[in-house]
Amino acid sequence: MINKKILIVGGGPAGLMAADFASRSGVEVTLVDSMPTFGRKFLMAGKSGLNLTMHEDDVTFQTRIIHNNSTIEKALEEFGPIEVIEWANSLGIKTFIGSTGRVFPTEMKASPLLRNWISKLDELGVSQPIIQRQGNDRIIVQLPGLQDSTRAKNILGSTATLEFRLTRGTSDDWIASQNIGTNTVSESILYKNKDDSPVLLSRNVIASGKDIEGANSGFDGQTNQPAVFVNLSSVGASNMLDTTSKNIGNRMAVVFVEEDKSQVINIATIREAFSKRFQITGLDLQEAKDLSILLRSGSLSAPMSIIEERTVGPSLGSENIISGRNSMLLGMVLVVLFMFAYYKKFGIIANIALCVNILIITATLSLFQATLTLSGIAGIVLTVGMAVDANVLIYERIREEILNGNSPNASIVAGYNKAFSTISDANITTLIAAVALLTIGTGVVKGFAVTLVIGILSSMFTAIVGTRALVSLIYENKTNKGLSI
Repeated sequence: MINKKILIVGGGPAGLMAADFASRSGVEVTLVDSMPTFGRKFLMAGKSGLNLTMHEDDVTFQTRIIHNNSTIEKALEEFGPIEVIEWANSLGIKTFIGSTGRVFPTEMKASPLLRNWISKLDELGVSQPIIQRQGNDRIIVQLPGLQDSTRAKNILGSTATLEFRLTRGTSDDWIASQNIGTNTVSESILYKNKDDSPVLLSRNVIASGKDIEGANSGFDGQTNQPAVFVNLSSVGASNMLDTTSKNIGNRMAVVFVEEDKSQVINIATIREAFSKRFQITGLDLQEAKDLSILLRSGSLSAPMSIIEERTVGPSLGSENIISGRNSMLLGMVLVVLFMFAYYKKFGIIANIALCVNILIITATLSLFQATLTLSGIAGIVLTVGMAVDANVLIYERIREEILNGNSPNASIVAGYNKAFSTISDANITTLIAAVALLTIGTGVVKGFAVTLVIGILSSMFTAIVGTRALVSLIYENKTNKGLSI
Protein backbone atom coordinates (compact mmCIF):
# COMPACT_ATOMS: atom_id res chain seq x y z
CA MET A 1 0.00 0.00 0.00
CA ILE A 2 3.05 2.27 0.27
CA ASN A 3 4.13 4.19 -2.81
CA LYS A 4 7.90 4.01 -2.96
CA LYS A 5 9.93 6.92 -4.30
CA ILE A 6 13.36 6.76 -5.90
CA LEU A 7 15.80 9.33 -7.26
CA ILE A 8 17.79 8.39 -10.35
CA VAL A 9 20.87 10.55 -10.92
CA GLY A 10 21.90 10.57 -14.55
CA GLY A 11 19.60 10.78 -17.57
CA GLY A 12 21.69 8.64 -19.88
CA PRO A 13 20.56 5.32 -21.42
CA ALA A 14 21.01 3.47 -18.11
CA GLY A 15 19.09 6.11 -16.17
CA LEU A 16 16.26 6.17 -18.70
CA MET A 17 15.98 2.39 -18.68
CA ALA A 18 15.96 2.33 -14.88
CA ALA A 19 13.24 4.96 -14.84
CA ASP A 20 11.27 2.96 -17.43
CA PHE A 21 11.26 -0.26 -15.45
CA ALA A 22 10.78 1.43 -12.07
CA SER A 23 7.79 3.51 -13.18
CA ARG A 24 6.10 0.44 -14.67
CA SER A 25 6.51 -1.23 -11.28
CA GLY A 26 4.50 1.43 -9.48
CA VAL A 27 7.47 3.39 -8.16
CA GLU A 28 7.42 7.19 -8.20
CA VAL A 29 10.57 8.16 -10.09
CA THR A 30 12.47 11.45 -10.13
CA LEU A 31 15.11 11.59 -12.87
CA VAL A 32 17.78 14.32 -12.77
CA ASP A 33 20.80 15.14 -14.89
CA SER A 34 23.40 17.90 -14.93
CA MET A 35 22.73 18.53 -18.63
CA PRO A 36 19.61 20.32 -19.88
CA THR A 37 18.37 17.28 -21.83
CA PHE A 38 18.29 13.52 -21.28
CA GLY A 39 20.01 10.87 -23.39
CA ARG A 40 22.89 12.97 -24.71
CA LYS A 41 25.32 10.02 -24.70
CA PHE A 42 22.63 8.05 -26.52
CA LEU A 43 22.61 10.64 -29.30
CA MET A 44 26.41 10.65 -29.48
CA ALA A 45 26.43 6.87 -29.86
CA GLY A 46 23.85 7.15 -32.60
CA LYS A 47 26.11 9.18 -34.87
CA SER A 48 27.64 5.97 -36.19
CA GLY A 49 24.29 4.27 -36.73
CA LEU A 50 23.44 3.11 -33.18
CA ASN A 51 24.35 -0.56 -32.90
CA LEU A 52 21.61 -1.75 -30.50
CA THR A 53 22.61 -5.38 -30.08
CA MET A 54 23.69 -8.55 -31.92
CA HIS A 55 21.33 -10.91 -33.73
CA GLU A 56 22.32 -14.14 -31.95
CA ASP A 57 21.16 -16.46 -29.18
CA ASP A 58 21.64 -15.62 -25.50
CA VAL A 59 24.46 -18.14 -24.98
CA THR A 60 26.55 -16.77 -27.84
CA PHE A 61 25.78 -13.21 -26.81
CA GLN A 62 26.96 -13.75 -23.25
CA THR A 63 30.28 -15.12 -24.44
CA ARG A 64 31.06 -11.61 -25.72
CA ILE A 65 30.78 -10.16 -22.21
CA ILE A 66 33.38 -11.00 -19.58
CA HIS A 67 31.91 -11.05 -16.09
CA ASN A 68 31.73 -13.17 -12.98
CA ASN A 69 28.61 -11.74 -11.46
CA SER A 70 25.42 -13.78 -11.22
CA THR A 71 23.30 -10.64 -11.11
CA ILE A 72 24.64 -9.47 -14.46
CA GLU A 73 24.17 -12.94 -15.91
CA LYS A 74 20.53 -13.02 -14.78
CA ALA A 75 19.93 -9.54 -16.19
CA LEU A 76 21.34 -10.57 -19.57
CA GLU A 77 19.11 -13.63 -19.61
CA GLU A 78 16.00 -11.56 -18.97
CA PHE A 79 16.92 -8.74 -21.33
CA GLY A 80 18.97 -10.21 -24.14
CA PRO A 81 19.19 -9.46 -27.86
CA ILE A 82 15.62 -10.56 -28.62
CA GLU A 83 14.22 -8.39 -25.81
CA VAL A 84 16.23 -5.38 -27.00
CA ILE A 85 14.78 -5.71 -30.51
CA GLU A 86 11.26 -6.11 -29.13
CA TRP A 87 11.79 -3.08 -26.91
CA ALA A 88 12.82 -0.94 -29.88
CA ASN A 89 9.83 -2.20 -31.87
CA SER A 90 7.50 -1.32 -28.99
CA LEU A 91 8.70 2.27 -29.33
CA GLY A 92 7.78 2.28 -33.01
CA ILE A 93 11.38 1.88 -34.22
CA LYS A 94 12.01 -0.70 -36.93
CA THR A 95 15.35 -2.48 -37.01
CA PHE A 96 17.46 -4.40 -39.50
CA ILE A 97 20.36 -6.86 -39.28
CA GLY A 98 23.66 -5.82 -40.82
CA SER A 99 26.12 -8.05 -42.65
CA THR A 100 28.07 -8.73 -39.44
CA GLY A 101 25.00 -9.59 -37.38
CA ARG A 102 24.71 -6.18 -35.74
CA VAL A 103 21.21 -4.78 -35.23
CA PHE A 104 20.57 -1.13 -36.21
CA PRO A 105 17.52 1.14 -36.41
CA THR A 106 16.24 1.35 -39.98
CA GLU A 107 16.76 5.14 -39.99
CA MET A 108 20.32 4.71 -38.64
CA LYS A 109 19.62 7.49 -36.13
CA ALA A 110 19.31 7.62 -32.35
CA SER A 111 17.07 10.69 -32.15
CA PRO A 112 13.75 9.02 -33.20
CA LEU A 113 14.20 6.21 -30.68
CA LEU A 114 15.16 8.63 -27.90
CA ARG A 115 12.23 10.91 -28.71
CA ASN A 116 9.75 8.02 -28.60
CA TRP A 117 11.35 6.64 -25.45
CA ILE A 118 11.07 9.89 -23.52
CA SER A 119 7.50 10.36 -24.78
CA LYS A 120 6.64 6.94 -23.40
CA LEU A 121 7.95 7.95 -19.97
CA ASP A 122 5.91 11.15 -20.09
CA GLU A 123 2.20 10.75 -19.26
CA LEU A 124 1.03 13.26 -21.83
CA GLY A 125 4.00 13.34 -24.12
CA VAL A 126 4.29 17.08 -23.53
CA SER A 127 7.53 18.99 -23.04
CA GLN A 128 7.70 22.50 -21.56
CA PRO A 129 4.00 23.47 -21.43
CA ILE A 130 3.42 27.22 -21.43
CA ILE A 131 0.54 28.72 -19.43
CA GLN A 132 -0.17 32.46 -19.65
CA ARG A 133 -2.89 34.64 -18.20
CA GLN A 134 -4.84 36.78 -20.63
CA GLY A 135 -7.09 39.38 -19.09
CA ASN A 136 -9.18 38.60 -16.03
CA ASP A 137 -10.98 35.47 -17.15
CA ARG A 138 -8.84 33.79 -19.81
CA ILE A 139 -5.71 31.67 -19.92
CA ILE A 140 -3.56 30.50 -22.83
CA VAL A 141 -2.17 26.97 -22.68
CA GLN A 142 0.47 25.86 -25.19
CA LEU A 143 1.30 22.15 -25.26
CA PRO A 144 4.22 21.40 -27.62
CA GLY A 145 4.38 17.82 -28.83
CA LEU A 146 0.83 16.95 -27.80
CA GLN A 147 -0.81 14.20 -29.85
CA ASP A 148 -4.25 13.83 -28.26
CA SER A 149 -5.80 17.29 -27.90
CA THR A 150 -9.22 15.92 -26.88
CA ARG A 151 -7.75 14.11 -23.89
CA ALA A 152 -5.81 17.23 -22.87
CA LYS A 153 -8.95 19.39 -23.02
CA ASN A 154 -10.89 16.91 -20.90
CA ILE A 155 -8.18 16.89 -18.25
CA LEU A 156 -7.66 20.68 -18.25
CA GLY A 157 -11.35 21.47 -18.05
CA SER A 158 -12.28 18.86 -15.49
CA THR A 159 -13.94 19.96 -12.26
CA ALA A 160 -13.79 16.45 -10.89
CA THR A 161 -12.43 15.22 -7.58
CA LEU A 162 -12.37 12.06 -5.48
CA GLU A 163 -14.21 11.10 -2.32
CA PHE A 164 -13.49 8.17 -0.03
CA ARG A 165 -16.53 6.69 1.71
CA LEU A 166 -17.38 3.51 3.64
CA THR A 167 -20.00 1.16 2.24
CA ARG A 168 -23.32 0.84 4.12
CA GLY A 169 -25.32 -2.30 3.52
CA THR A 170 -26.06 -3.83 0.12
CA SER A 171 -28.21 -3.00 -2.84
CA ASP A 172 -30.80 -5.48 -1.51
CA ASP A 173 -31.03 -3.37 1.65
CA TRP A 174 -31.80 -0.33 -0.45
CA ILE A 175 -34.44 -2.17 -2.50
CA ALA A 176 -36.07 -3.43 0.70
CA SER A 177 -36.15 0.06 2.17
CA GLN A 178 -37.82 1.39 -0.97
CA ASN A 179 -40.48 -1.32 -0.88
CA ILE A 180 -41.56 -0.44 2.63
CA GLY A 181 -41.28 3.31 2.00
CA THR A 182 -38.60 4.08 4.57
CA ASN A 183 -34.85 4.11 4.53
CA THR A 184 -33.80 1.17 6.67
CA VAL A 185 -30.13 1.93 6.06
CA SER A 186 -29.32 5.02 8.09
CA GLU A 187 -26.85 7.69 6.92
CA SER A 188 -26.51 6.17 3.47
CA ILE A 189 -26.65 7.43 -0.13
CA LEU A 190 -27.25 5.44 -3.29
CA TYR A 191 -24.48 5.57 -5.90
CA LYS A 192 -23.86 3.81 -9.19
CA ASN A 193 -20.93 1.49 -9.83
CA LYS A 194 -19.00 1.37 -13.12
CA ASP A 195 -21.35 -1.35 -14.35
CA ASP A 196 -24.43 0.75 -13.32
CA SER A 197 -25.18 -1.54 -10.38
CA PRO A 198 -26.44 0.27 -7.23
CA VAL A 199 -24.20 0.58 -4.17
CA LEU A 200 -24.88 2.18 -0.79
CA LEU A 201 -22.24 4.46 0.72
CA SER A 202 -21.94 6.45 3.92
CA ARG A 203 -22.82 10.12 3.92
CA ASN A 204 -19.60 10.87 5.79
CA VAL A 205 -16.60 11.63 3.58
CA ILE A 206 -13.33 10.24 4.95
CA ALA A 207 -11.11 12.27 2.60
CA SER A 208 -11.61 14.20 -0.63
CA GLY A 209 -9.60 15.90 -3.37
CA LYS A 210 -8.61 18.82 -1.13
CA ASP A 211 -6.76 16.37 1.12
CA ILE A 212 -4.65 14.91 -1.71
CA GLU A 213 -1.08 16.21 -1.91
CA GLY A 214 0.25 13.97 -4.65
CA ALA A 215 -0.68 11.20 -7.06
CA ASN A 216 1.24 9.06 -9.50
CA SER A 217 0.15 6.34 -11.89
CA GLY A 218 1.94 3.01 -12.11
CA PHE A 219 1.46 -0.69 -11.65
CA ASP A 220 0.63 -2.74 -8.57
CA GLY A 221 3.75 -4.58 -7.45
CA GLN A 222 1.82 -7.79 -6.71
CA THR A 223 -0.84 -7.97 -9.43
CA ASN A 224 0.92 -5.85 -12.09
CA GLN A 225 -2.39 -4.07 -12.68
CA PRO A 226 -2.66 -0.30 -13.30
CA ALA A 227 -2.92 1.72 -10.10
CA VAL A 228 -2.89 5.28 -8.80
CA PHE A 229 -0.64 5.90 -5.80
CA VAL A 230 -2.04 8.66 -3.57
CA ASN A 231 -0.43 10.82 -0.88
CA LEU A 232 -2.71 12.57 1.62
CA SER A 233 -2.18 15.68 3.69
CA SER A 234 -1.76 15.46 7.45
CA VAL A 235 -5.48 16.13 8.03
CA GLY A 236 -6.59 13.60 5.42
CA ALA A 237 -4.06 11.05 6.69
CA SER A 238 -5.36 11.42 10.25
CA ASN A 239 -8.98 10.88 9.16
CA MET A 240 -8.00 7.92 6.99
CA LEU A 241 -6.01 6.27 9.80
CA ASP A 242 -8.83 6.74 12.30
CA THR A 243 -11.44 5.30 9.92
CA THR A 244 -9.43 2.35 8.58
CA SER A 245 -8.22 1.28 12.04
CA LYS A 246 -11.85 1.03 13.22
CA ASN A 247 -13.20 -0.66 10.08
CA ILE A 248 -10.77 -3.49 9.29
CA GLY A 249 -12.68 -6.09 7.32
CA ASN A 250 -15.22 -3.55 6.07
CA ARG A 251 -15.26 -2.11 2.57
CA MET A 252 -14.35 1.38 1.37
CA ALA A 253 -15.30 2.95 -1.94
CA VAL A 254 -13.55 5.51 -4.11
CA VAL A 255 -16.08 7.87 -5.69
CA PHE A 256 -15.30 9.95 -8.79
CA VAL A 257 -17.32 13.17 -8.52
CA GLU A 258 -17.65 15.49 -11.54
CA GLU A 259 -20.13 18.40 -11.31
CA ASP A 260 -23.51 16.73 -10.74
CA LYS A 261 -22.35 13.19 -11.67
CA SER A 262 -20.83 10.64 -9.30
CA GLN A 263 -19.53 7.15 -9.97
CA VAL A 264 -17.92 4.50 -7.80
CA ILE A 265 -14.66 3.51 -9.51
CA ASN A 266 -13.34 1.11 -6.90
CA ILE A 267 -14.52 -0.82 -3.81
CA ALA A 268 -11.94 -2.66 -1.73
CA THR A 269 -11.87 -4.43 1.60
CA ILE A 270 -9.80 -2.72 4.30
CA ARG A 271 -7.15 -5.32 5.18
CA GLU A 272 -5.12 -3.14 7.49
CA ALA A 273 -5.01 0.40 8.82
CA PHE A 274 -3.30 2.97 6.58
CA SER A 275 -3.04 6.73 6.49
CA LYS A 276 -0.87 8.94 4.31
CA ARG A 277 -0.03 6.64 1.37
CA PHE A 278 -2.19 4.09 -0.40
CA GLN A 279 -3.16 3.01 -3.90
CA ILE A 280 -6.33 2.90 -6.00
CA THR A 281 -6.88 -0.04 -8.35
CA GLY A 282 -9.71 -1.22 -10.58
CA LEU A 283 -8.76 1.16 -13.43
CA ASP A 284 -7.35 0.62 -16.87
CA LEU A 285 -4.00 2.19 -17.77
CA GLN A 286 -5.41 5.29 -19.46
CA GLU A 287 -7.87 5.93 -16.62
CA ALA A 288 -5.06 5.61 -14.08
CA LYS A 289 -2.88 8.11 -15.97
CA ASP A 290 -5.70 10.65 -16.38
CA LEU A 291 -6.77 10.34 -12.76
CA SER A 292 -3.22 10.79 -11.47
CA ILE A 293 -2.78 13.92 -13.58
CA LEU A 294 -6.07 15.33 -12.33
CA LEU A 295 -5.30 14.63 -8.68
CA ARG A 296 -1.73 15.88 -8.94
CA SER A 297 -2.55 19.15 -10.68
CA GLY A 298 -5.80 19.88 -8.93
CA SER A 299 -9.15 20.42 -10.59
CA LEU A 300 -10.65 23.73 -11.55
CA SER A 301 -13.12 25.22 -9.10
CA ALA A 302 -15.27 26.43 -11.97
CA PRO A 303 -16.04 24.97 -15.39
CA MET A 304 -13.80 25.97 -18.26
CA SER A 305 -14.92 26.58 -21.82
CA ILE A 306 -12.63 26.40 -24.86
CA ILE A 307 -12.88 29.72 -26.74
CA GLU A 308 -10.27 29.05 -29.41
CA GLU A 309 -8.09 26.08 -30.32
CA ARG A 310 -5.14 26.13 -32.71
CA THR A 311 -3.04 23.22 -33.88
CA VAL A 312 0.36 23.92 -35.39
CA GLY A 313 1.55 20.93 -37.38
CA PRO A 314 5.13 20.02 -38.19
CA SER A 315 4.86 21.44 -41.71
CA LEU A 316 3.90 24.89 -40.41
CA GLY A 317 6.64 24.75 -37.79
CA SER A 318 9.14 23.84 -40.49
CA GLU A 319 7.97 26.73 -42.65
CA ASN A 320 8.46 29.16 -39.74
CA ILE A 321 11.99 27.85 -39.18
CA ILE A 322 12.82 28.24 -42.88
CA SER A 323 11.42 31.79 -42.92
CA GLY A 324 13.44 32.70 -39.84
CA ARG A 325 16.59 31.22 -41.34
CA ASN A 326 16.08 33.08 -44.61
CA SER A 327 15.53 36.35 -42.74
CA MET A 328 18.78 35.82 -40.83
CA LEU A 329 20.71 35.07 -44.04
CA LEU A 330 19.26 38.12 -45.77
CA GLY A 331 20.26 40.33 -42.86
CA MET A 332 23.79 38.91 -42.87
CA VAL A 333 24.15 39.51 -46.62
CA LEU A 334 23.07 43.14 -46.27
CA VAL A 335 25.45 43.66 -43.34
CA VAL A 336 28.35 42.12 -45.29
CA LEU A 337 27.69 44.35 -48.32
CA PHE A 338 27.45 47.48 -46.15
CA MET A 339 30.68 46.76 -44.28
CA PHE A 340 32.55 46.11 -47.52
CA ALA A 341 31.18 49.21 -49.25
CA TYR A 342 31.87 51.56 -46.31
CA TYR A 343 35.11 50.22 -44.78
CA LYS A 344 36.73 48.51 -47.81
CA LYS A 345 39.46 46.09 -46.63
CA PHE A 346 38.57 46.67 -43.01
CA GLY A 347 35.04 45.68 -43.92
CA ILE A 348 36.33 42.39 -45.35
CA ILE A 349 38.11 41.73 -42.06
CA ALA A 350 34.91 42.46 -40.14
CA ASN A 351 32.97 40.10 -42.42
CA ILE A 352 35.50 37.32 -41.84
CA ALA A 353 35.14 37.83 -38.09
CA LEU A 354 31.35 37.74 -38.47
CA CYS A 355 31.47 34.38 -40.29
CA VAL A 356 33.80 32.99 -37.60
CA ASN A 357 31.37 34.26 -34.96
CA ILE A 358 28.43 32.39 -36.56
CA LEU A 359 30.61 29.28 -36.85
CA ILE A 360 31.46 29.42 -33.13
CA ILE A 361 27.77 29.78 -32.19
CA THR A 362 26.62 26.86 -34.36
CA ALA A 363 29.52 24.68 -33.18
CA THR A 364 28.68 25.38 -29.53
CA LEU A 365 24.99 24.61 -30.10
CA SER A 366 25.93 21.37 -31.87
CA LEU A 367 28.26 20.44 -29.02
CA PHE A 368 25.37 20.65 -26.56
CA GLN A 369 22.92 18.91 -28.96
CA ALA A 370 20.68 21.98 -28.87
CA THR A 371 17.75 22.41 -31.26
CA LEU A 372 17.71 25.63 -33.30
CA THR A 373 14.30 27.24 -32.83
CA LEU A 374 12.83 30.57 -33.88
CA SER A 375 13.87 32.09 -30.55
CA GLY A 376 17.41 30.80 -31.11
CA ILE A 377 17.50 32.36 -34.57
CA ALA A 378 16.39 35.67 -33.02
CA GLY A 379 19.30 35.45 -30.60
CA ILE A 380 21.74 34.86 -33.47
CA VAL A 381 20.35 37.84 -35.43
CA LEU A 382 20.84 40.09 -32.39
CA THR A 383 24.38 38.74 -32.00
CA VAL A 384 25.17 39.61 -35.63
CA GLY A 385 24.15 43.20 -35.00
CA MET A 386 26.22 43.41 -31.81
CA ALA A 387 29.30 41.93 -33.52
CA VAL A 388 29.11 44.45 -36.37
CA ASP A 389 28.52 47.28 -33.92
CA ALA A 390 31.74 46.44 -32.09
CA ASN A 391 33.72 46.52 -35.34
CA VAL A 392 32.15 49.84 -36.33
CA LEU A 393 33.23 51.40 -33.00
CA ILE A 394 36.80 50.14 -33.45
CA TYR A 395 37.12 51.30 -37.05
CA GLU A 396 35.76 54.76 -36.32
CA ARG A 397 38.32 55.18 -33.53
CA ILE A 398 41.09 54.09 -35.94
CA ARG A 399 39.81 56.55 -38.55
CA GLU A 400 39.91 59.38 -36.00
CA GLU A 401 43.52 58.55 -35.14
CA ILE A 402 44.49 58.48 -38.85
CA LEU A 403 42.90 61.89 -39.37
CA ASN A 404 44.96 63.22 -36.46
CA GLY A 405 48.11 62.21 -38.38
CA ASN A 406 49.17 59.21 -36.34
CA SER A 407 51.03 56.26 -37.87
CA PRO A 408 49.13 53.11 -38.90
CA ASN A 409 50.45 51.06 -35.98
CA ALA A 410 49.74 53.82 -33.49
CA SER A 411 46.25 54.38 -34.93
CA ILE A 412 45.39 50.69 -34.74
CA VAL A 413 46.61 50.37 -31.15
CA ALA A 414 44.86 53.54 -30.03
CA GLY A 415 41.66 52.65 -31.88
CA TYR A 416 41.34 49.25 -30.22
CA ASN A 417 42.30 50.57 -26.78
CA LYS A 418 39.80 53.45 -26.87
CA ALA A 419 36.98 51.28 -28.18
CA PHE A 420 37.59 48.45 -25.71
CA SER A 421 35.88 50.09 -22.73
CA THR A 422 32.78 51.01 -24.75
CA ILE A 423 32.48 47.53 -26.28
CA SER A 424 33.04 45.72 -22.99
CA ASP A 425 30.51 47.88 -21.11
CA ALA A 426 27.82 47.35 -23.74
CA ASN A 427 28.39 43.58 -23.96
CA ILE A 428 28.65 43.03 -20.20
CA THR A 429 25.35 44.80 -19.51
CA THR A 430 23.68 42.75 -22.26
CA LEU A 431 25.31 39.60 -20.89
CA ILE A 432 23.87 40.29 -17.43
CA ALA A 433 20.39 40.59 -18.92
CA ALA A 434 20.91 37.39 -20.94
CA VAL A 435 22.06 35.45 -17.86
CA ALA A 436 18.99 36.67 -15.97
CA LEU A 437 16.75 35.41 -18.79
CA LEU A 438 18.64 32.10 -18.82
CA THR A 439 18.21 31.70 -15.07
CA ILE A 440 14.54 32.55 -14.60
CA GLY A 441 13.20 32.05 -18.12
CA THR A 442 11.51 28.97 -19.53
CA GLY A 443 10.71 27.58 -22.96
CA VAL A 444 11.33 29.98 -25.84
CA VAL A 445 12.79 32.65 -23.52
CA LYS A 446 15.52 30.28 -22.37
CA GLY A 447 16.25 29.26 -25.97
CA PHE A 448 16.74 32.92 -26.89
CA ALA A 449 18.96 33.50 -23.84
CA VAL A 450 21.22 30.52 -24.64
CA THR A 451 22.09 31.72 -28.14
CA LEU A 452 22.45 35.30 -26.90
CA VAL A 453 24.96 34.37 -24.17
CA ILE A 454 27.03 32.29 -26.59
CA GLY A 455 26.82 35.04 -29.21
CA ILE A 456 27.94 37.82 -26.85
CA LEU A 457 31.02 35.89 -25.71
CA SER A 458 31.99 34.85 -29.24
CA SER A 459 31.43 38.34 -30.72
CA MET A 460 33.63 39.96 -28.07
CA PHE A 461 36.37 37.45 -28.86
CA THR A 462 36.19 37.86 -32.63
CA ALA A 463 35.86 41.67 -32.52
CA ILE A 464 38.57 42.41 -29.95
CA VAL A 465 41.04 39.56 -30.51
CA GLY A 466 40.34 38.13 -33.97
CA THR A 467 40.05 41.32 -36.00
CA ARG A 468 42.99 42.92 -34.17
CA ALA A 469 45.23 40.04 -35.15
CA LEU A 470 44.18 40.29 -38.80
CA VAL A 471 44.49 44.09 -38.91
CA SER A 472 47.93 44.02 -37.31
CA LEU A 473 49.07 41.28 -39.69
CA ILE A 474 47.97 43.19 -42.79
CA TYR A 475 48.78 46.81 -41.83
CA GLU A 476 51.71 46.44 -39.43
CA ASN A 477 54.26 48.12 -41.70
CA LYS A 478 51.91 50.18 -43.87
CA THR A 479 51.97 53.94 -44.35
CA ASN A 480 48.95 56.12 -43.78
CA LYS A 481 48.05 55.78 -47.46
CA GLY A 482 47.93 52.02 -47.09
CA LEU A 483 45.05 52.14 -44.61
CA SER A 484 41.83 51.74 -46.63
CA ILE A 485 39.38 52.92 -44.00
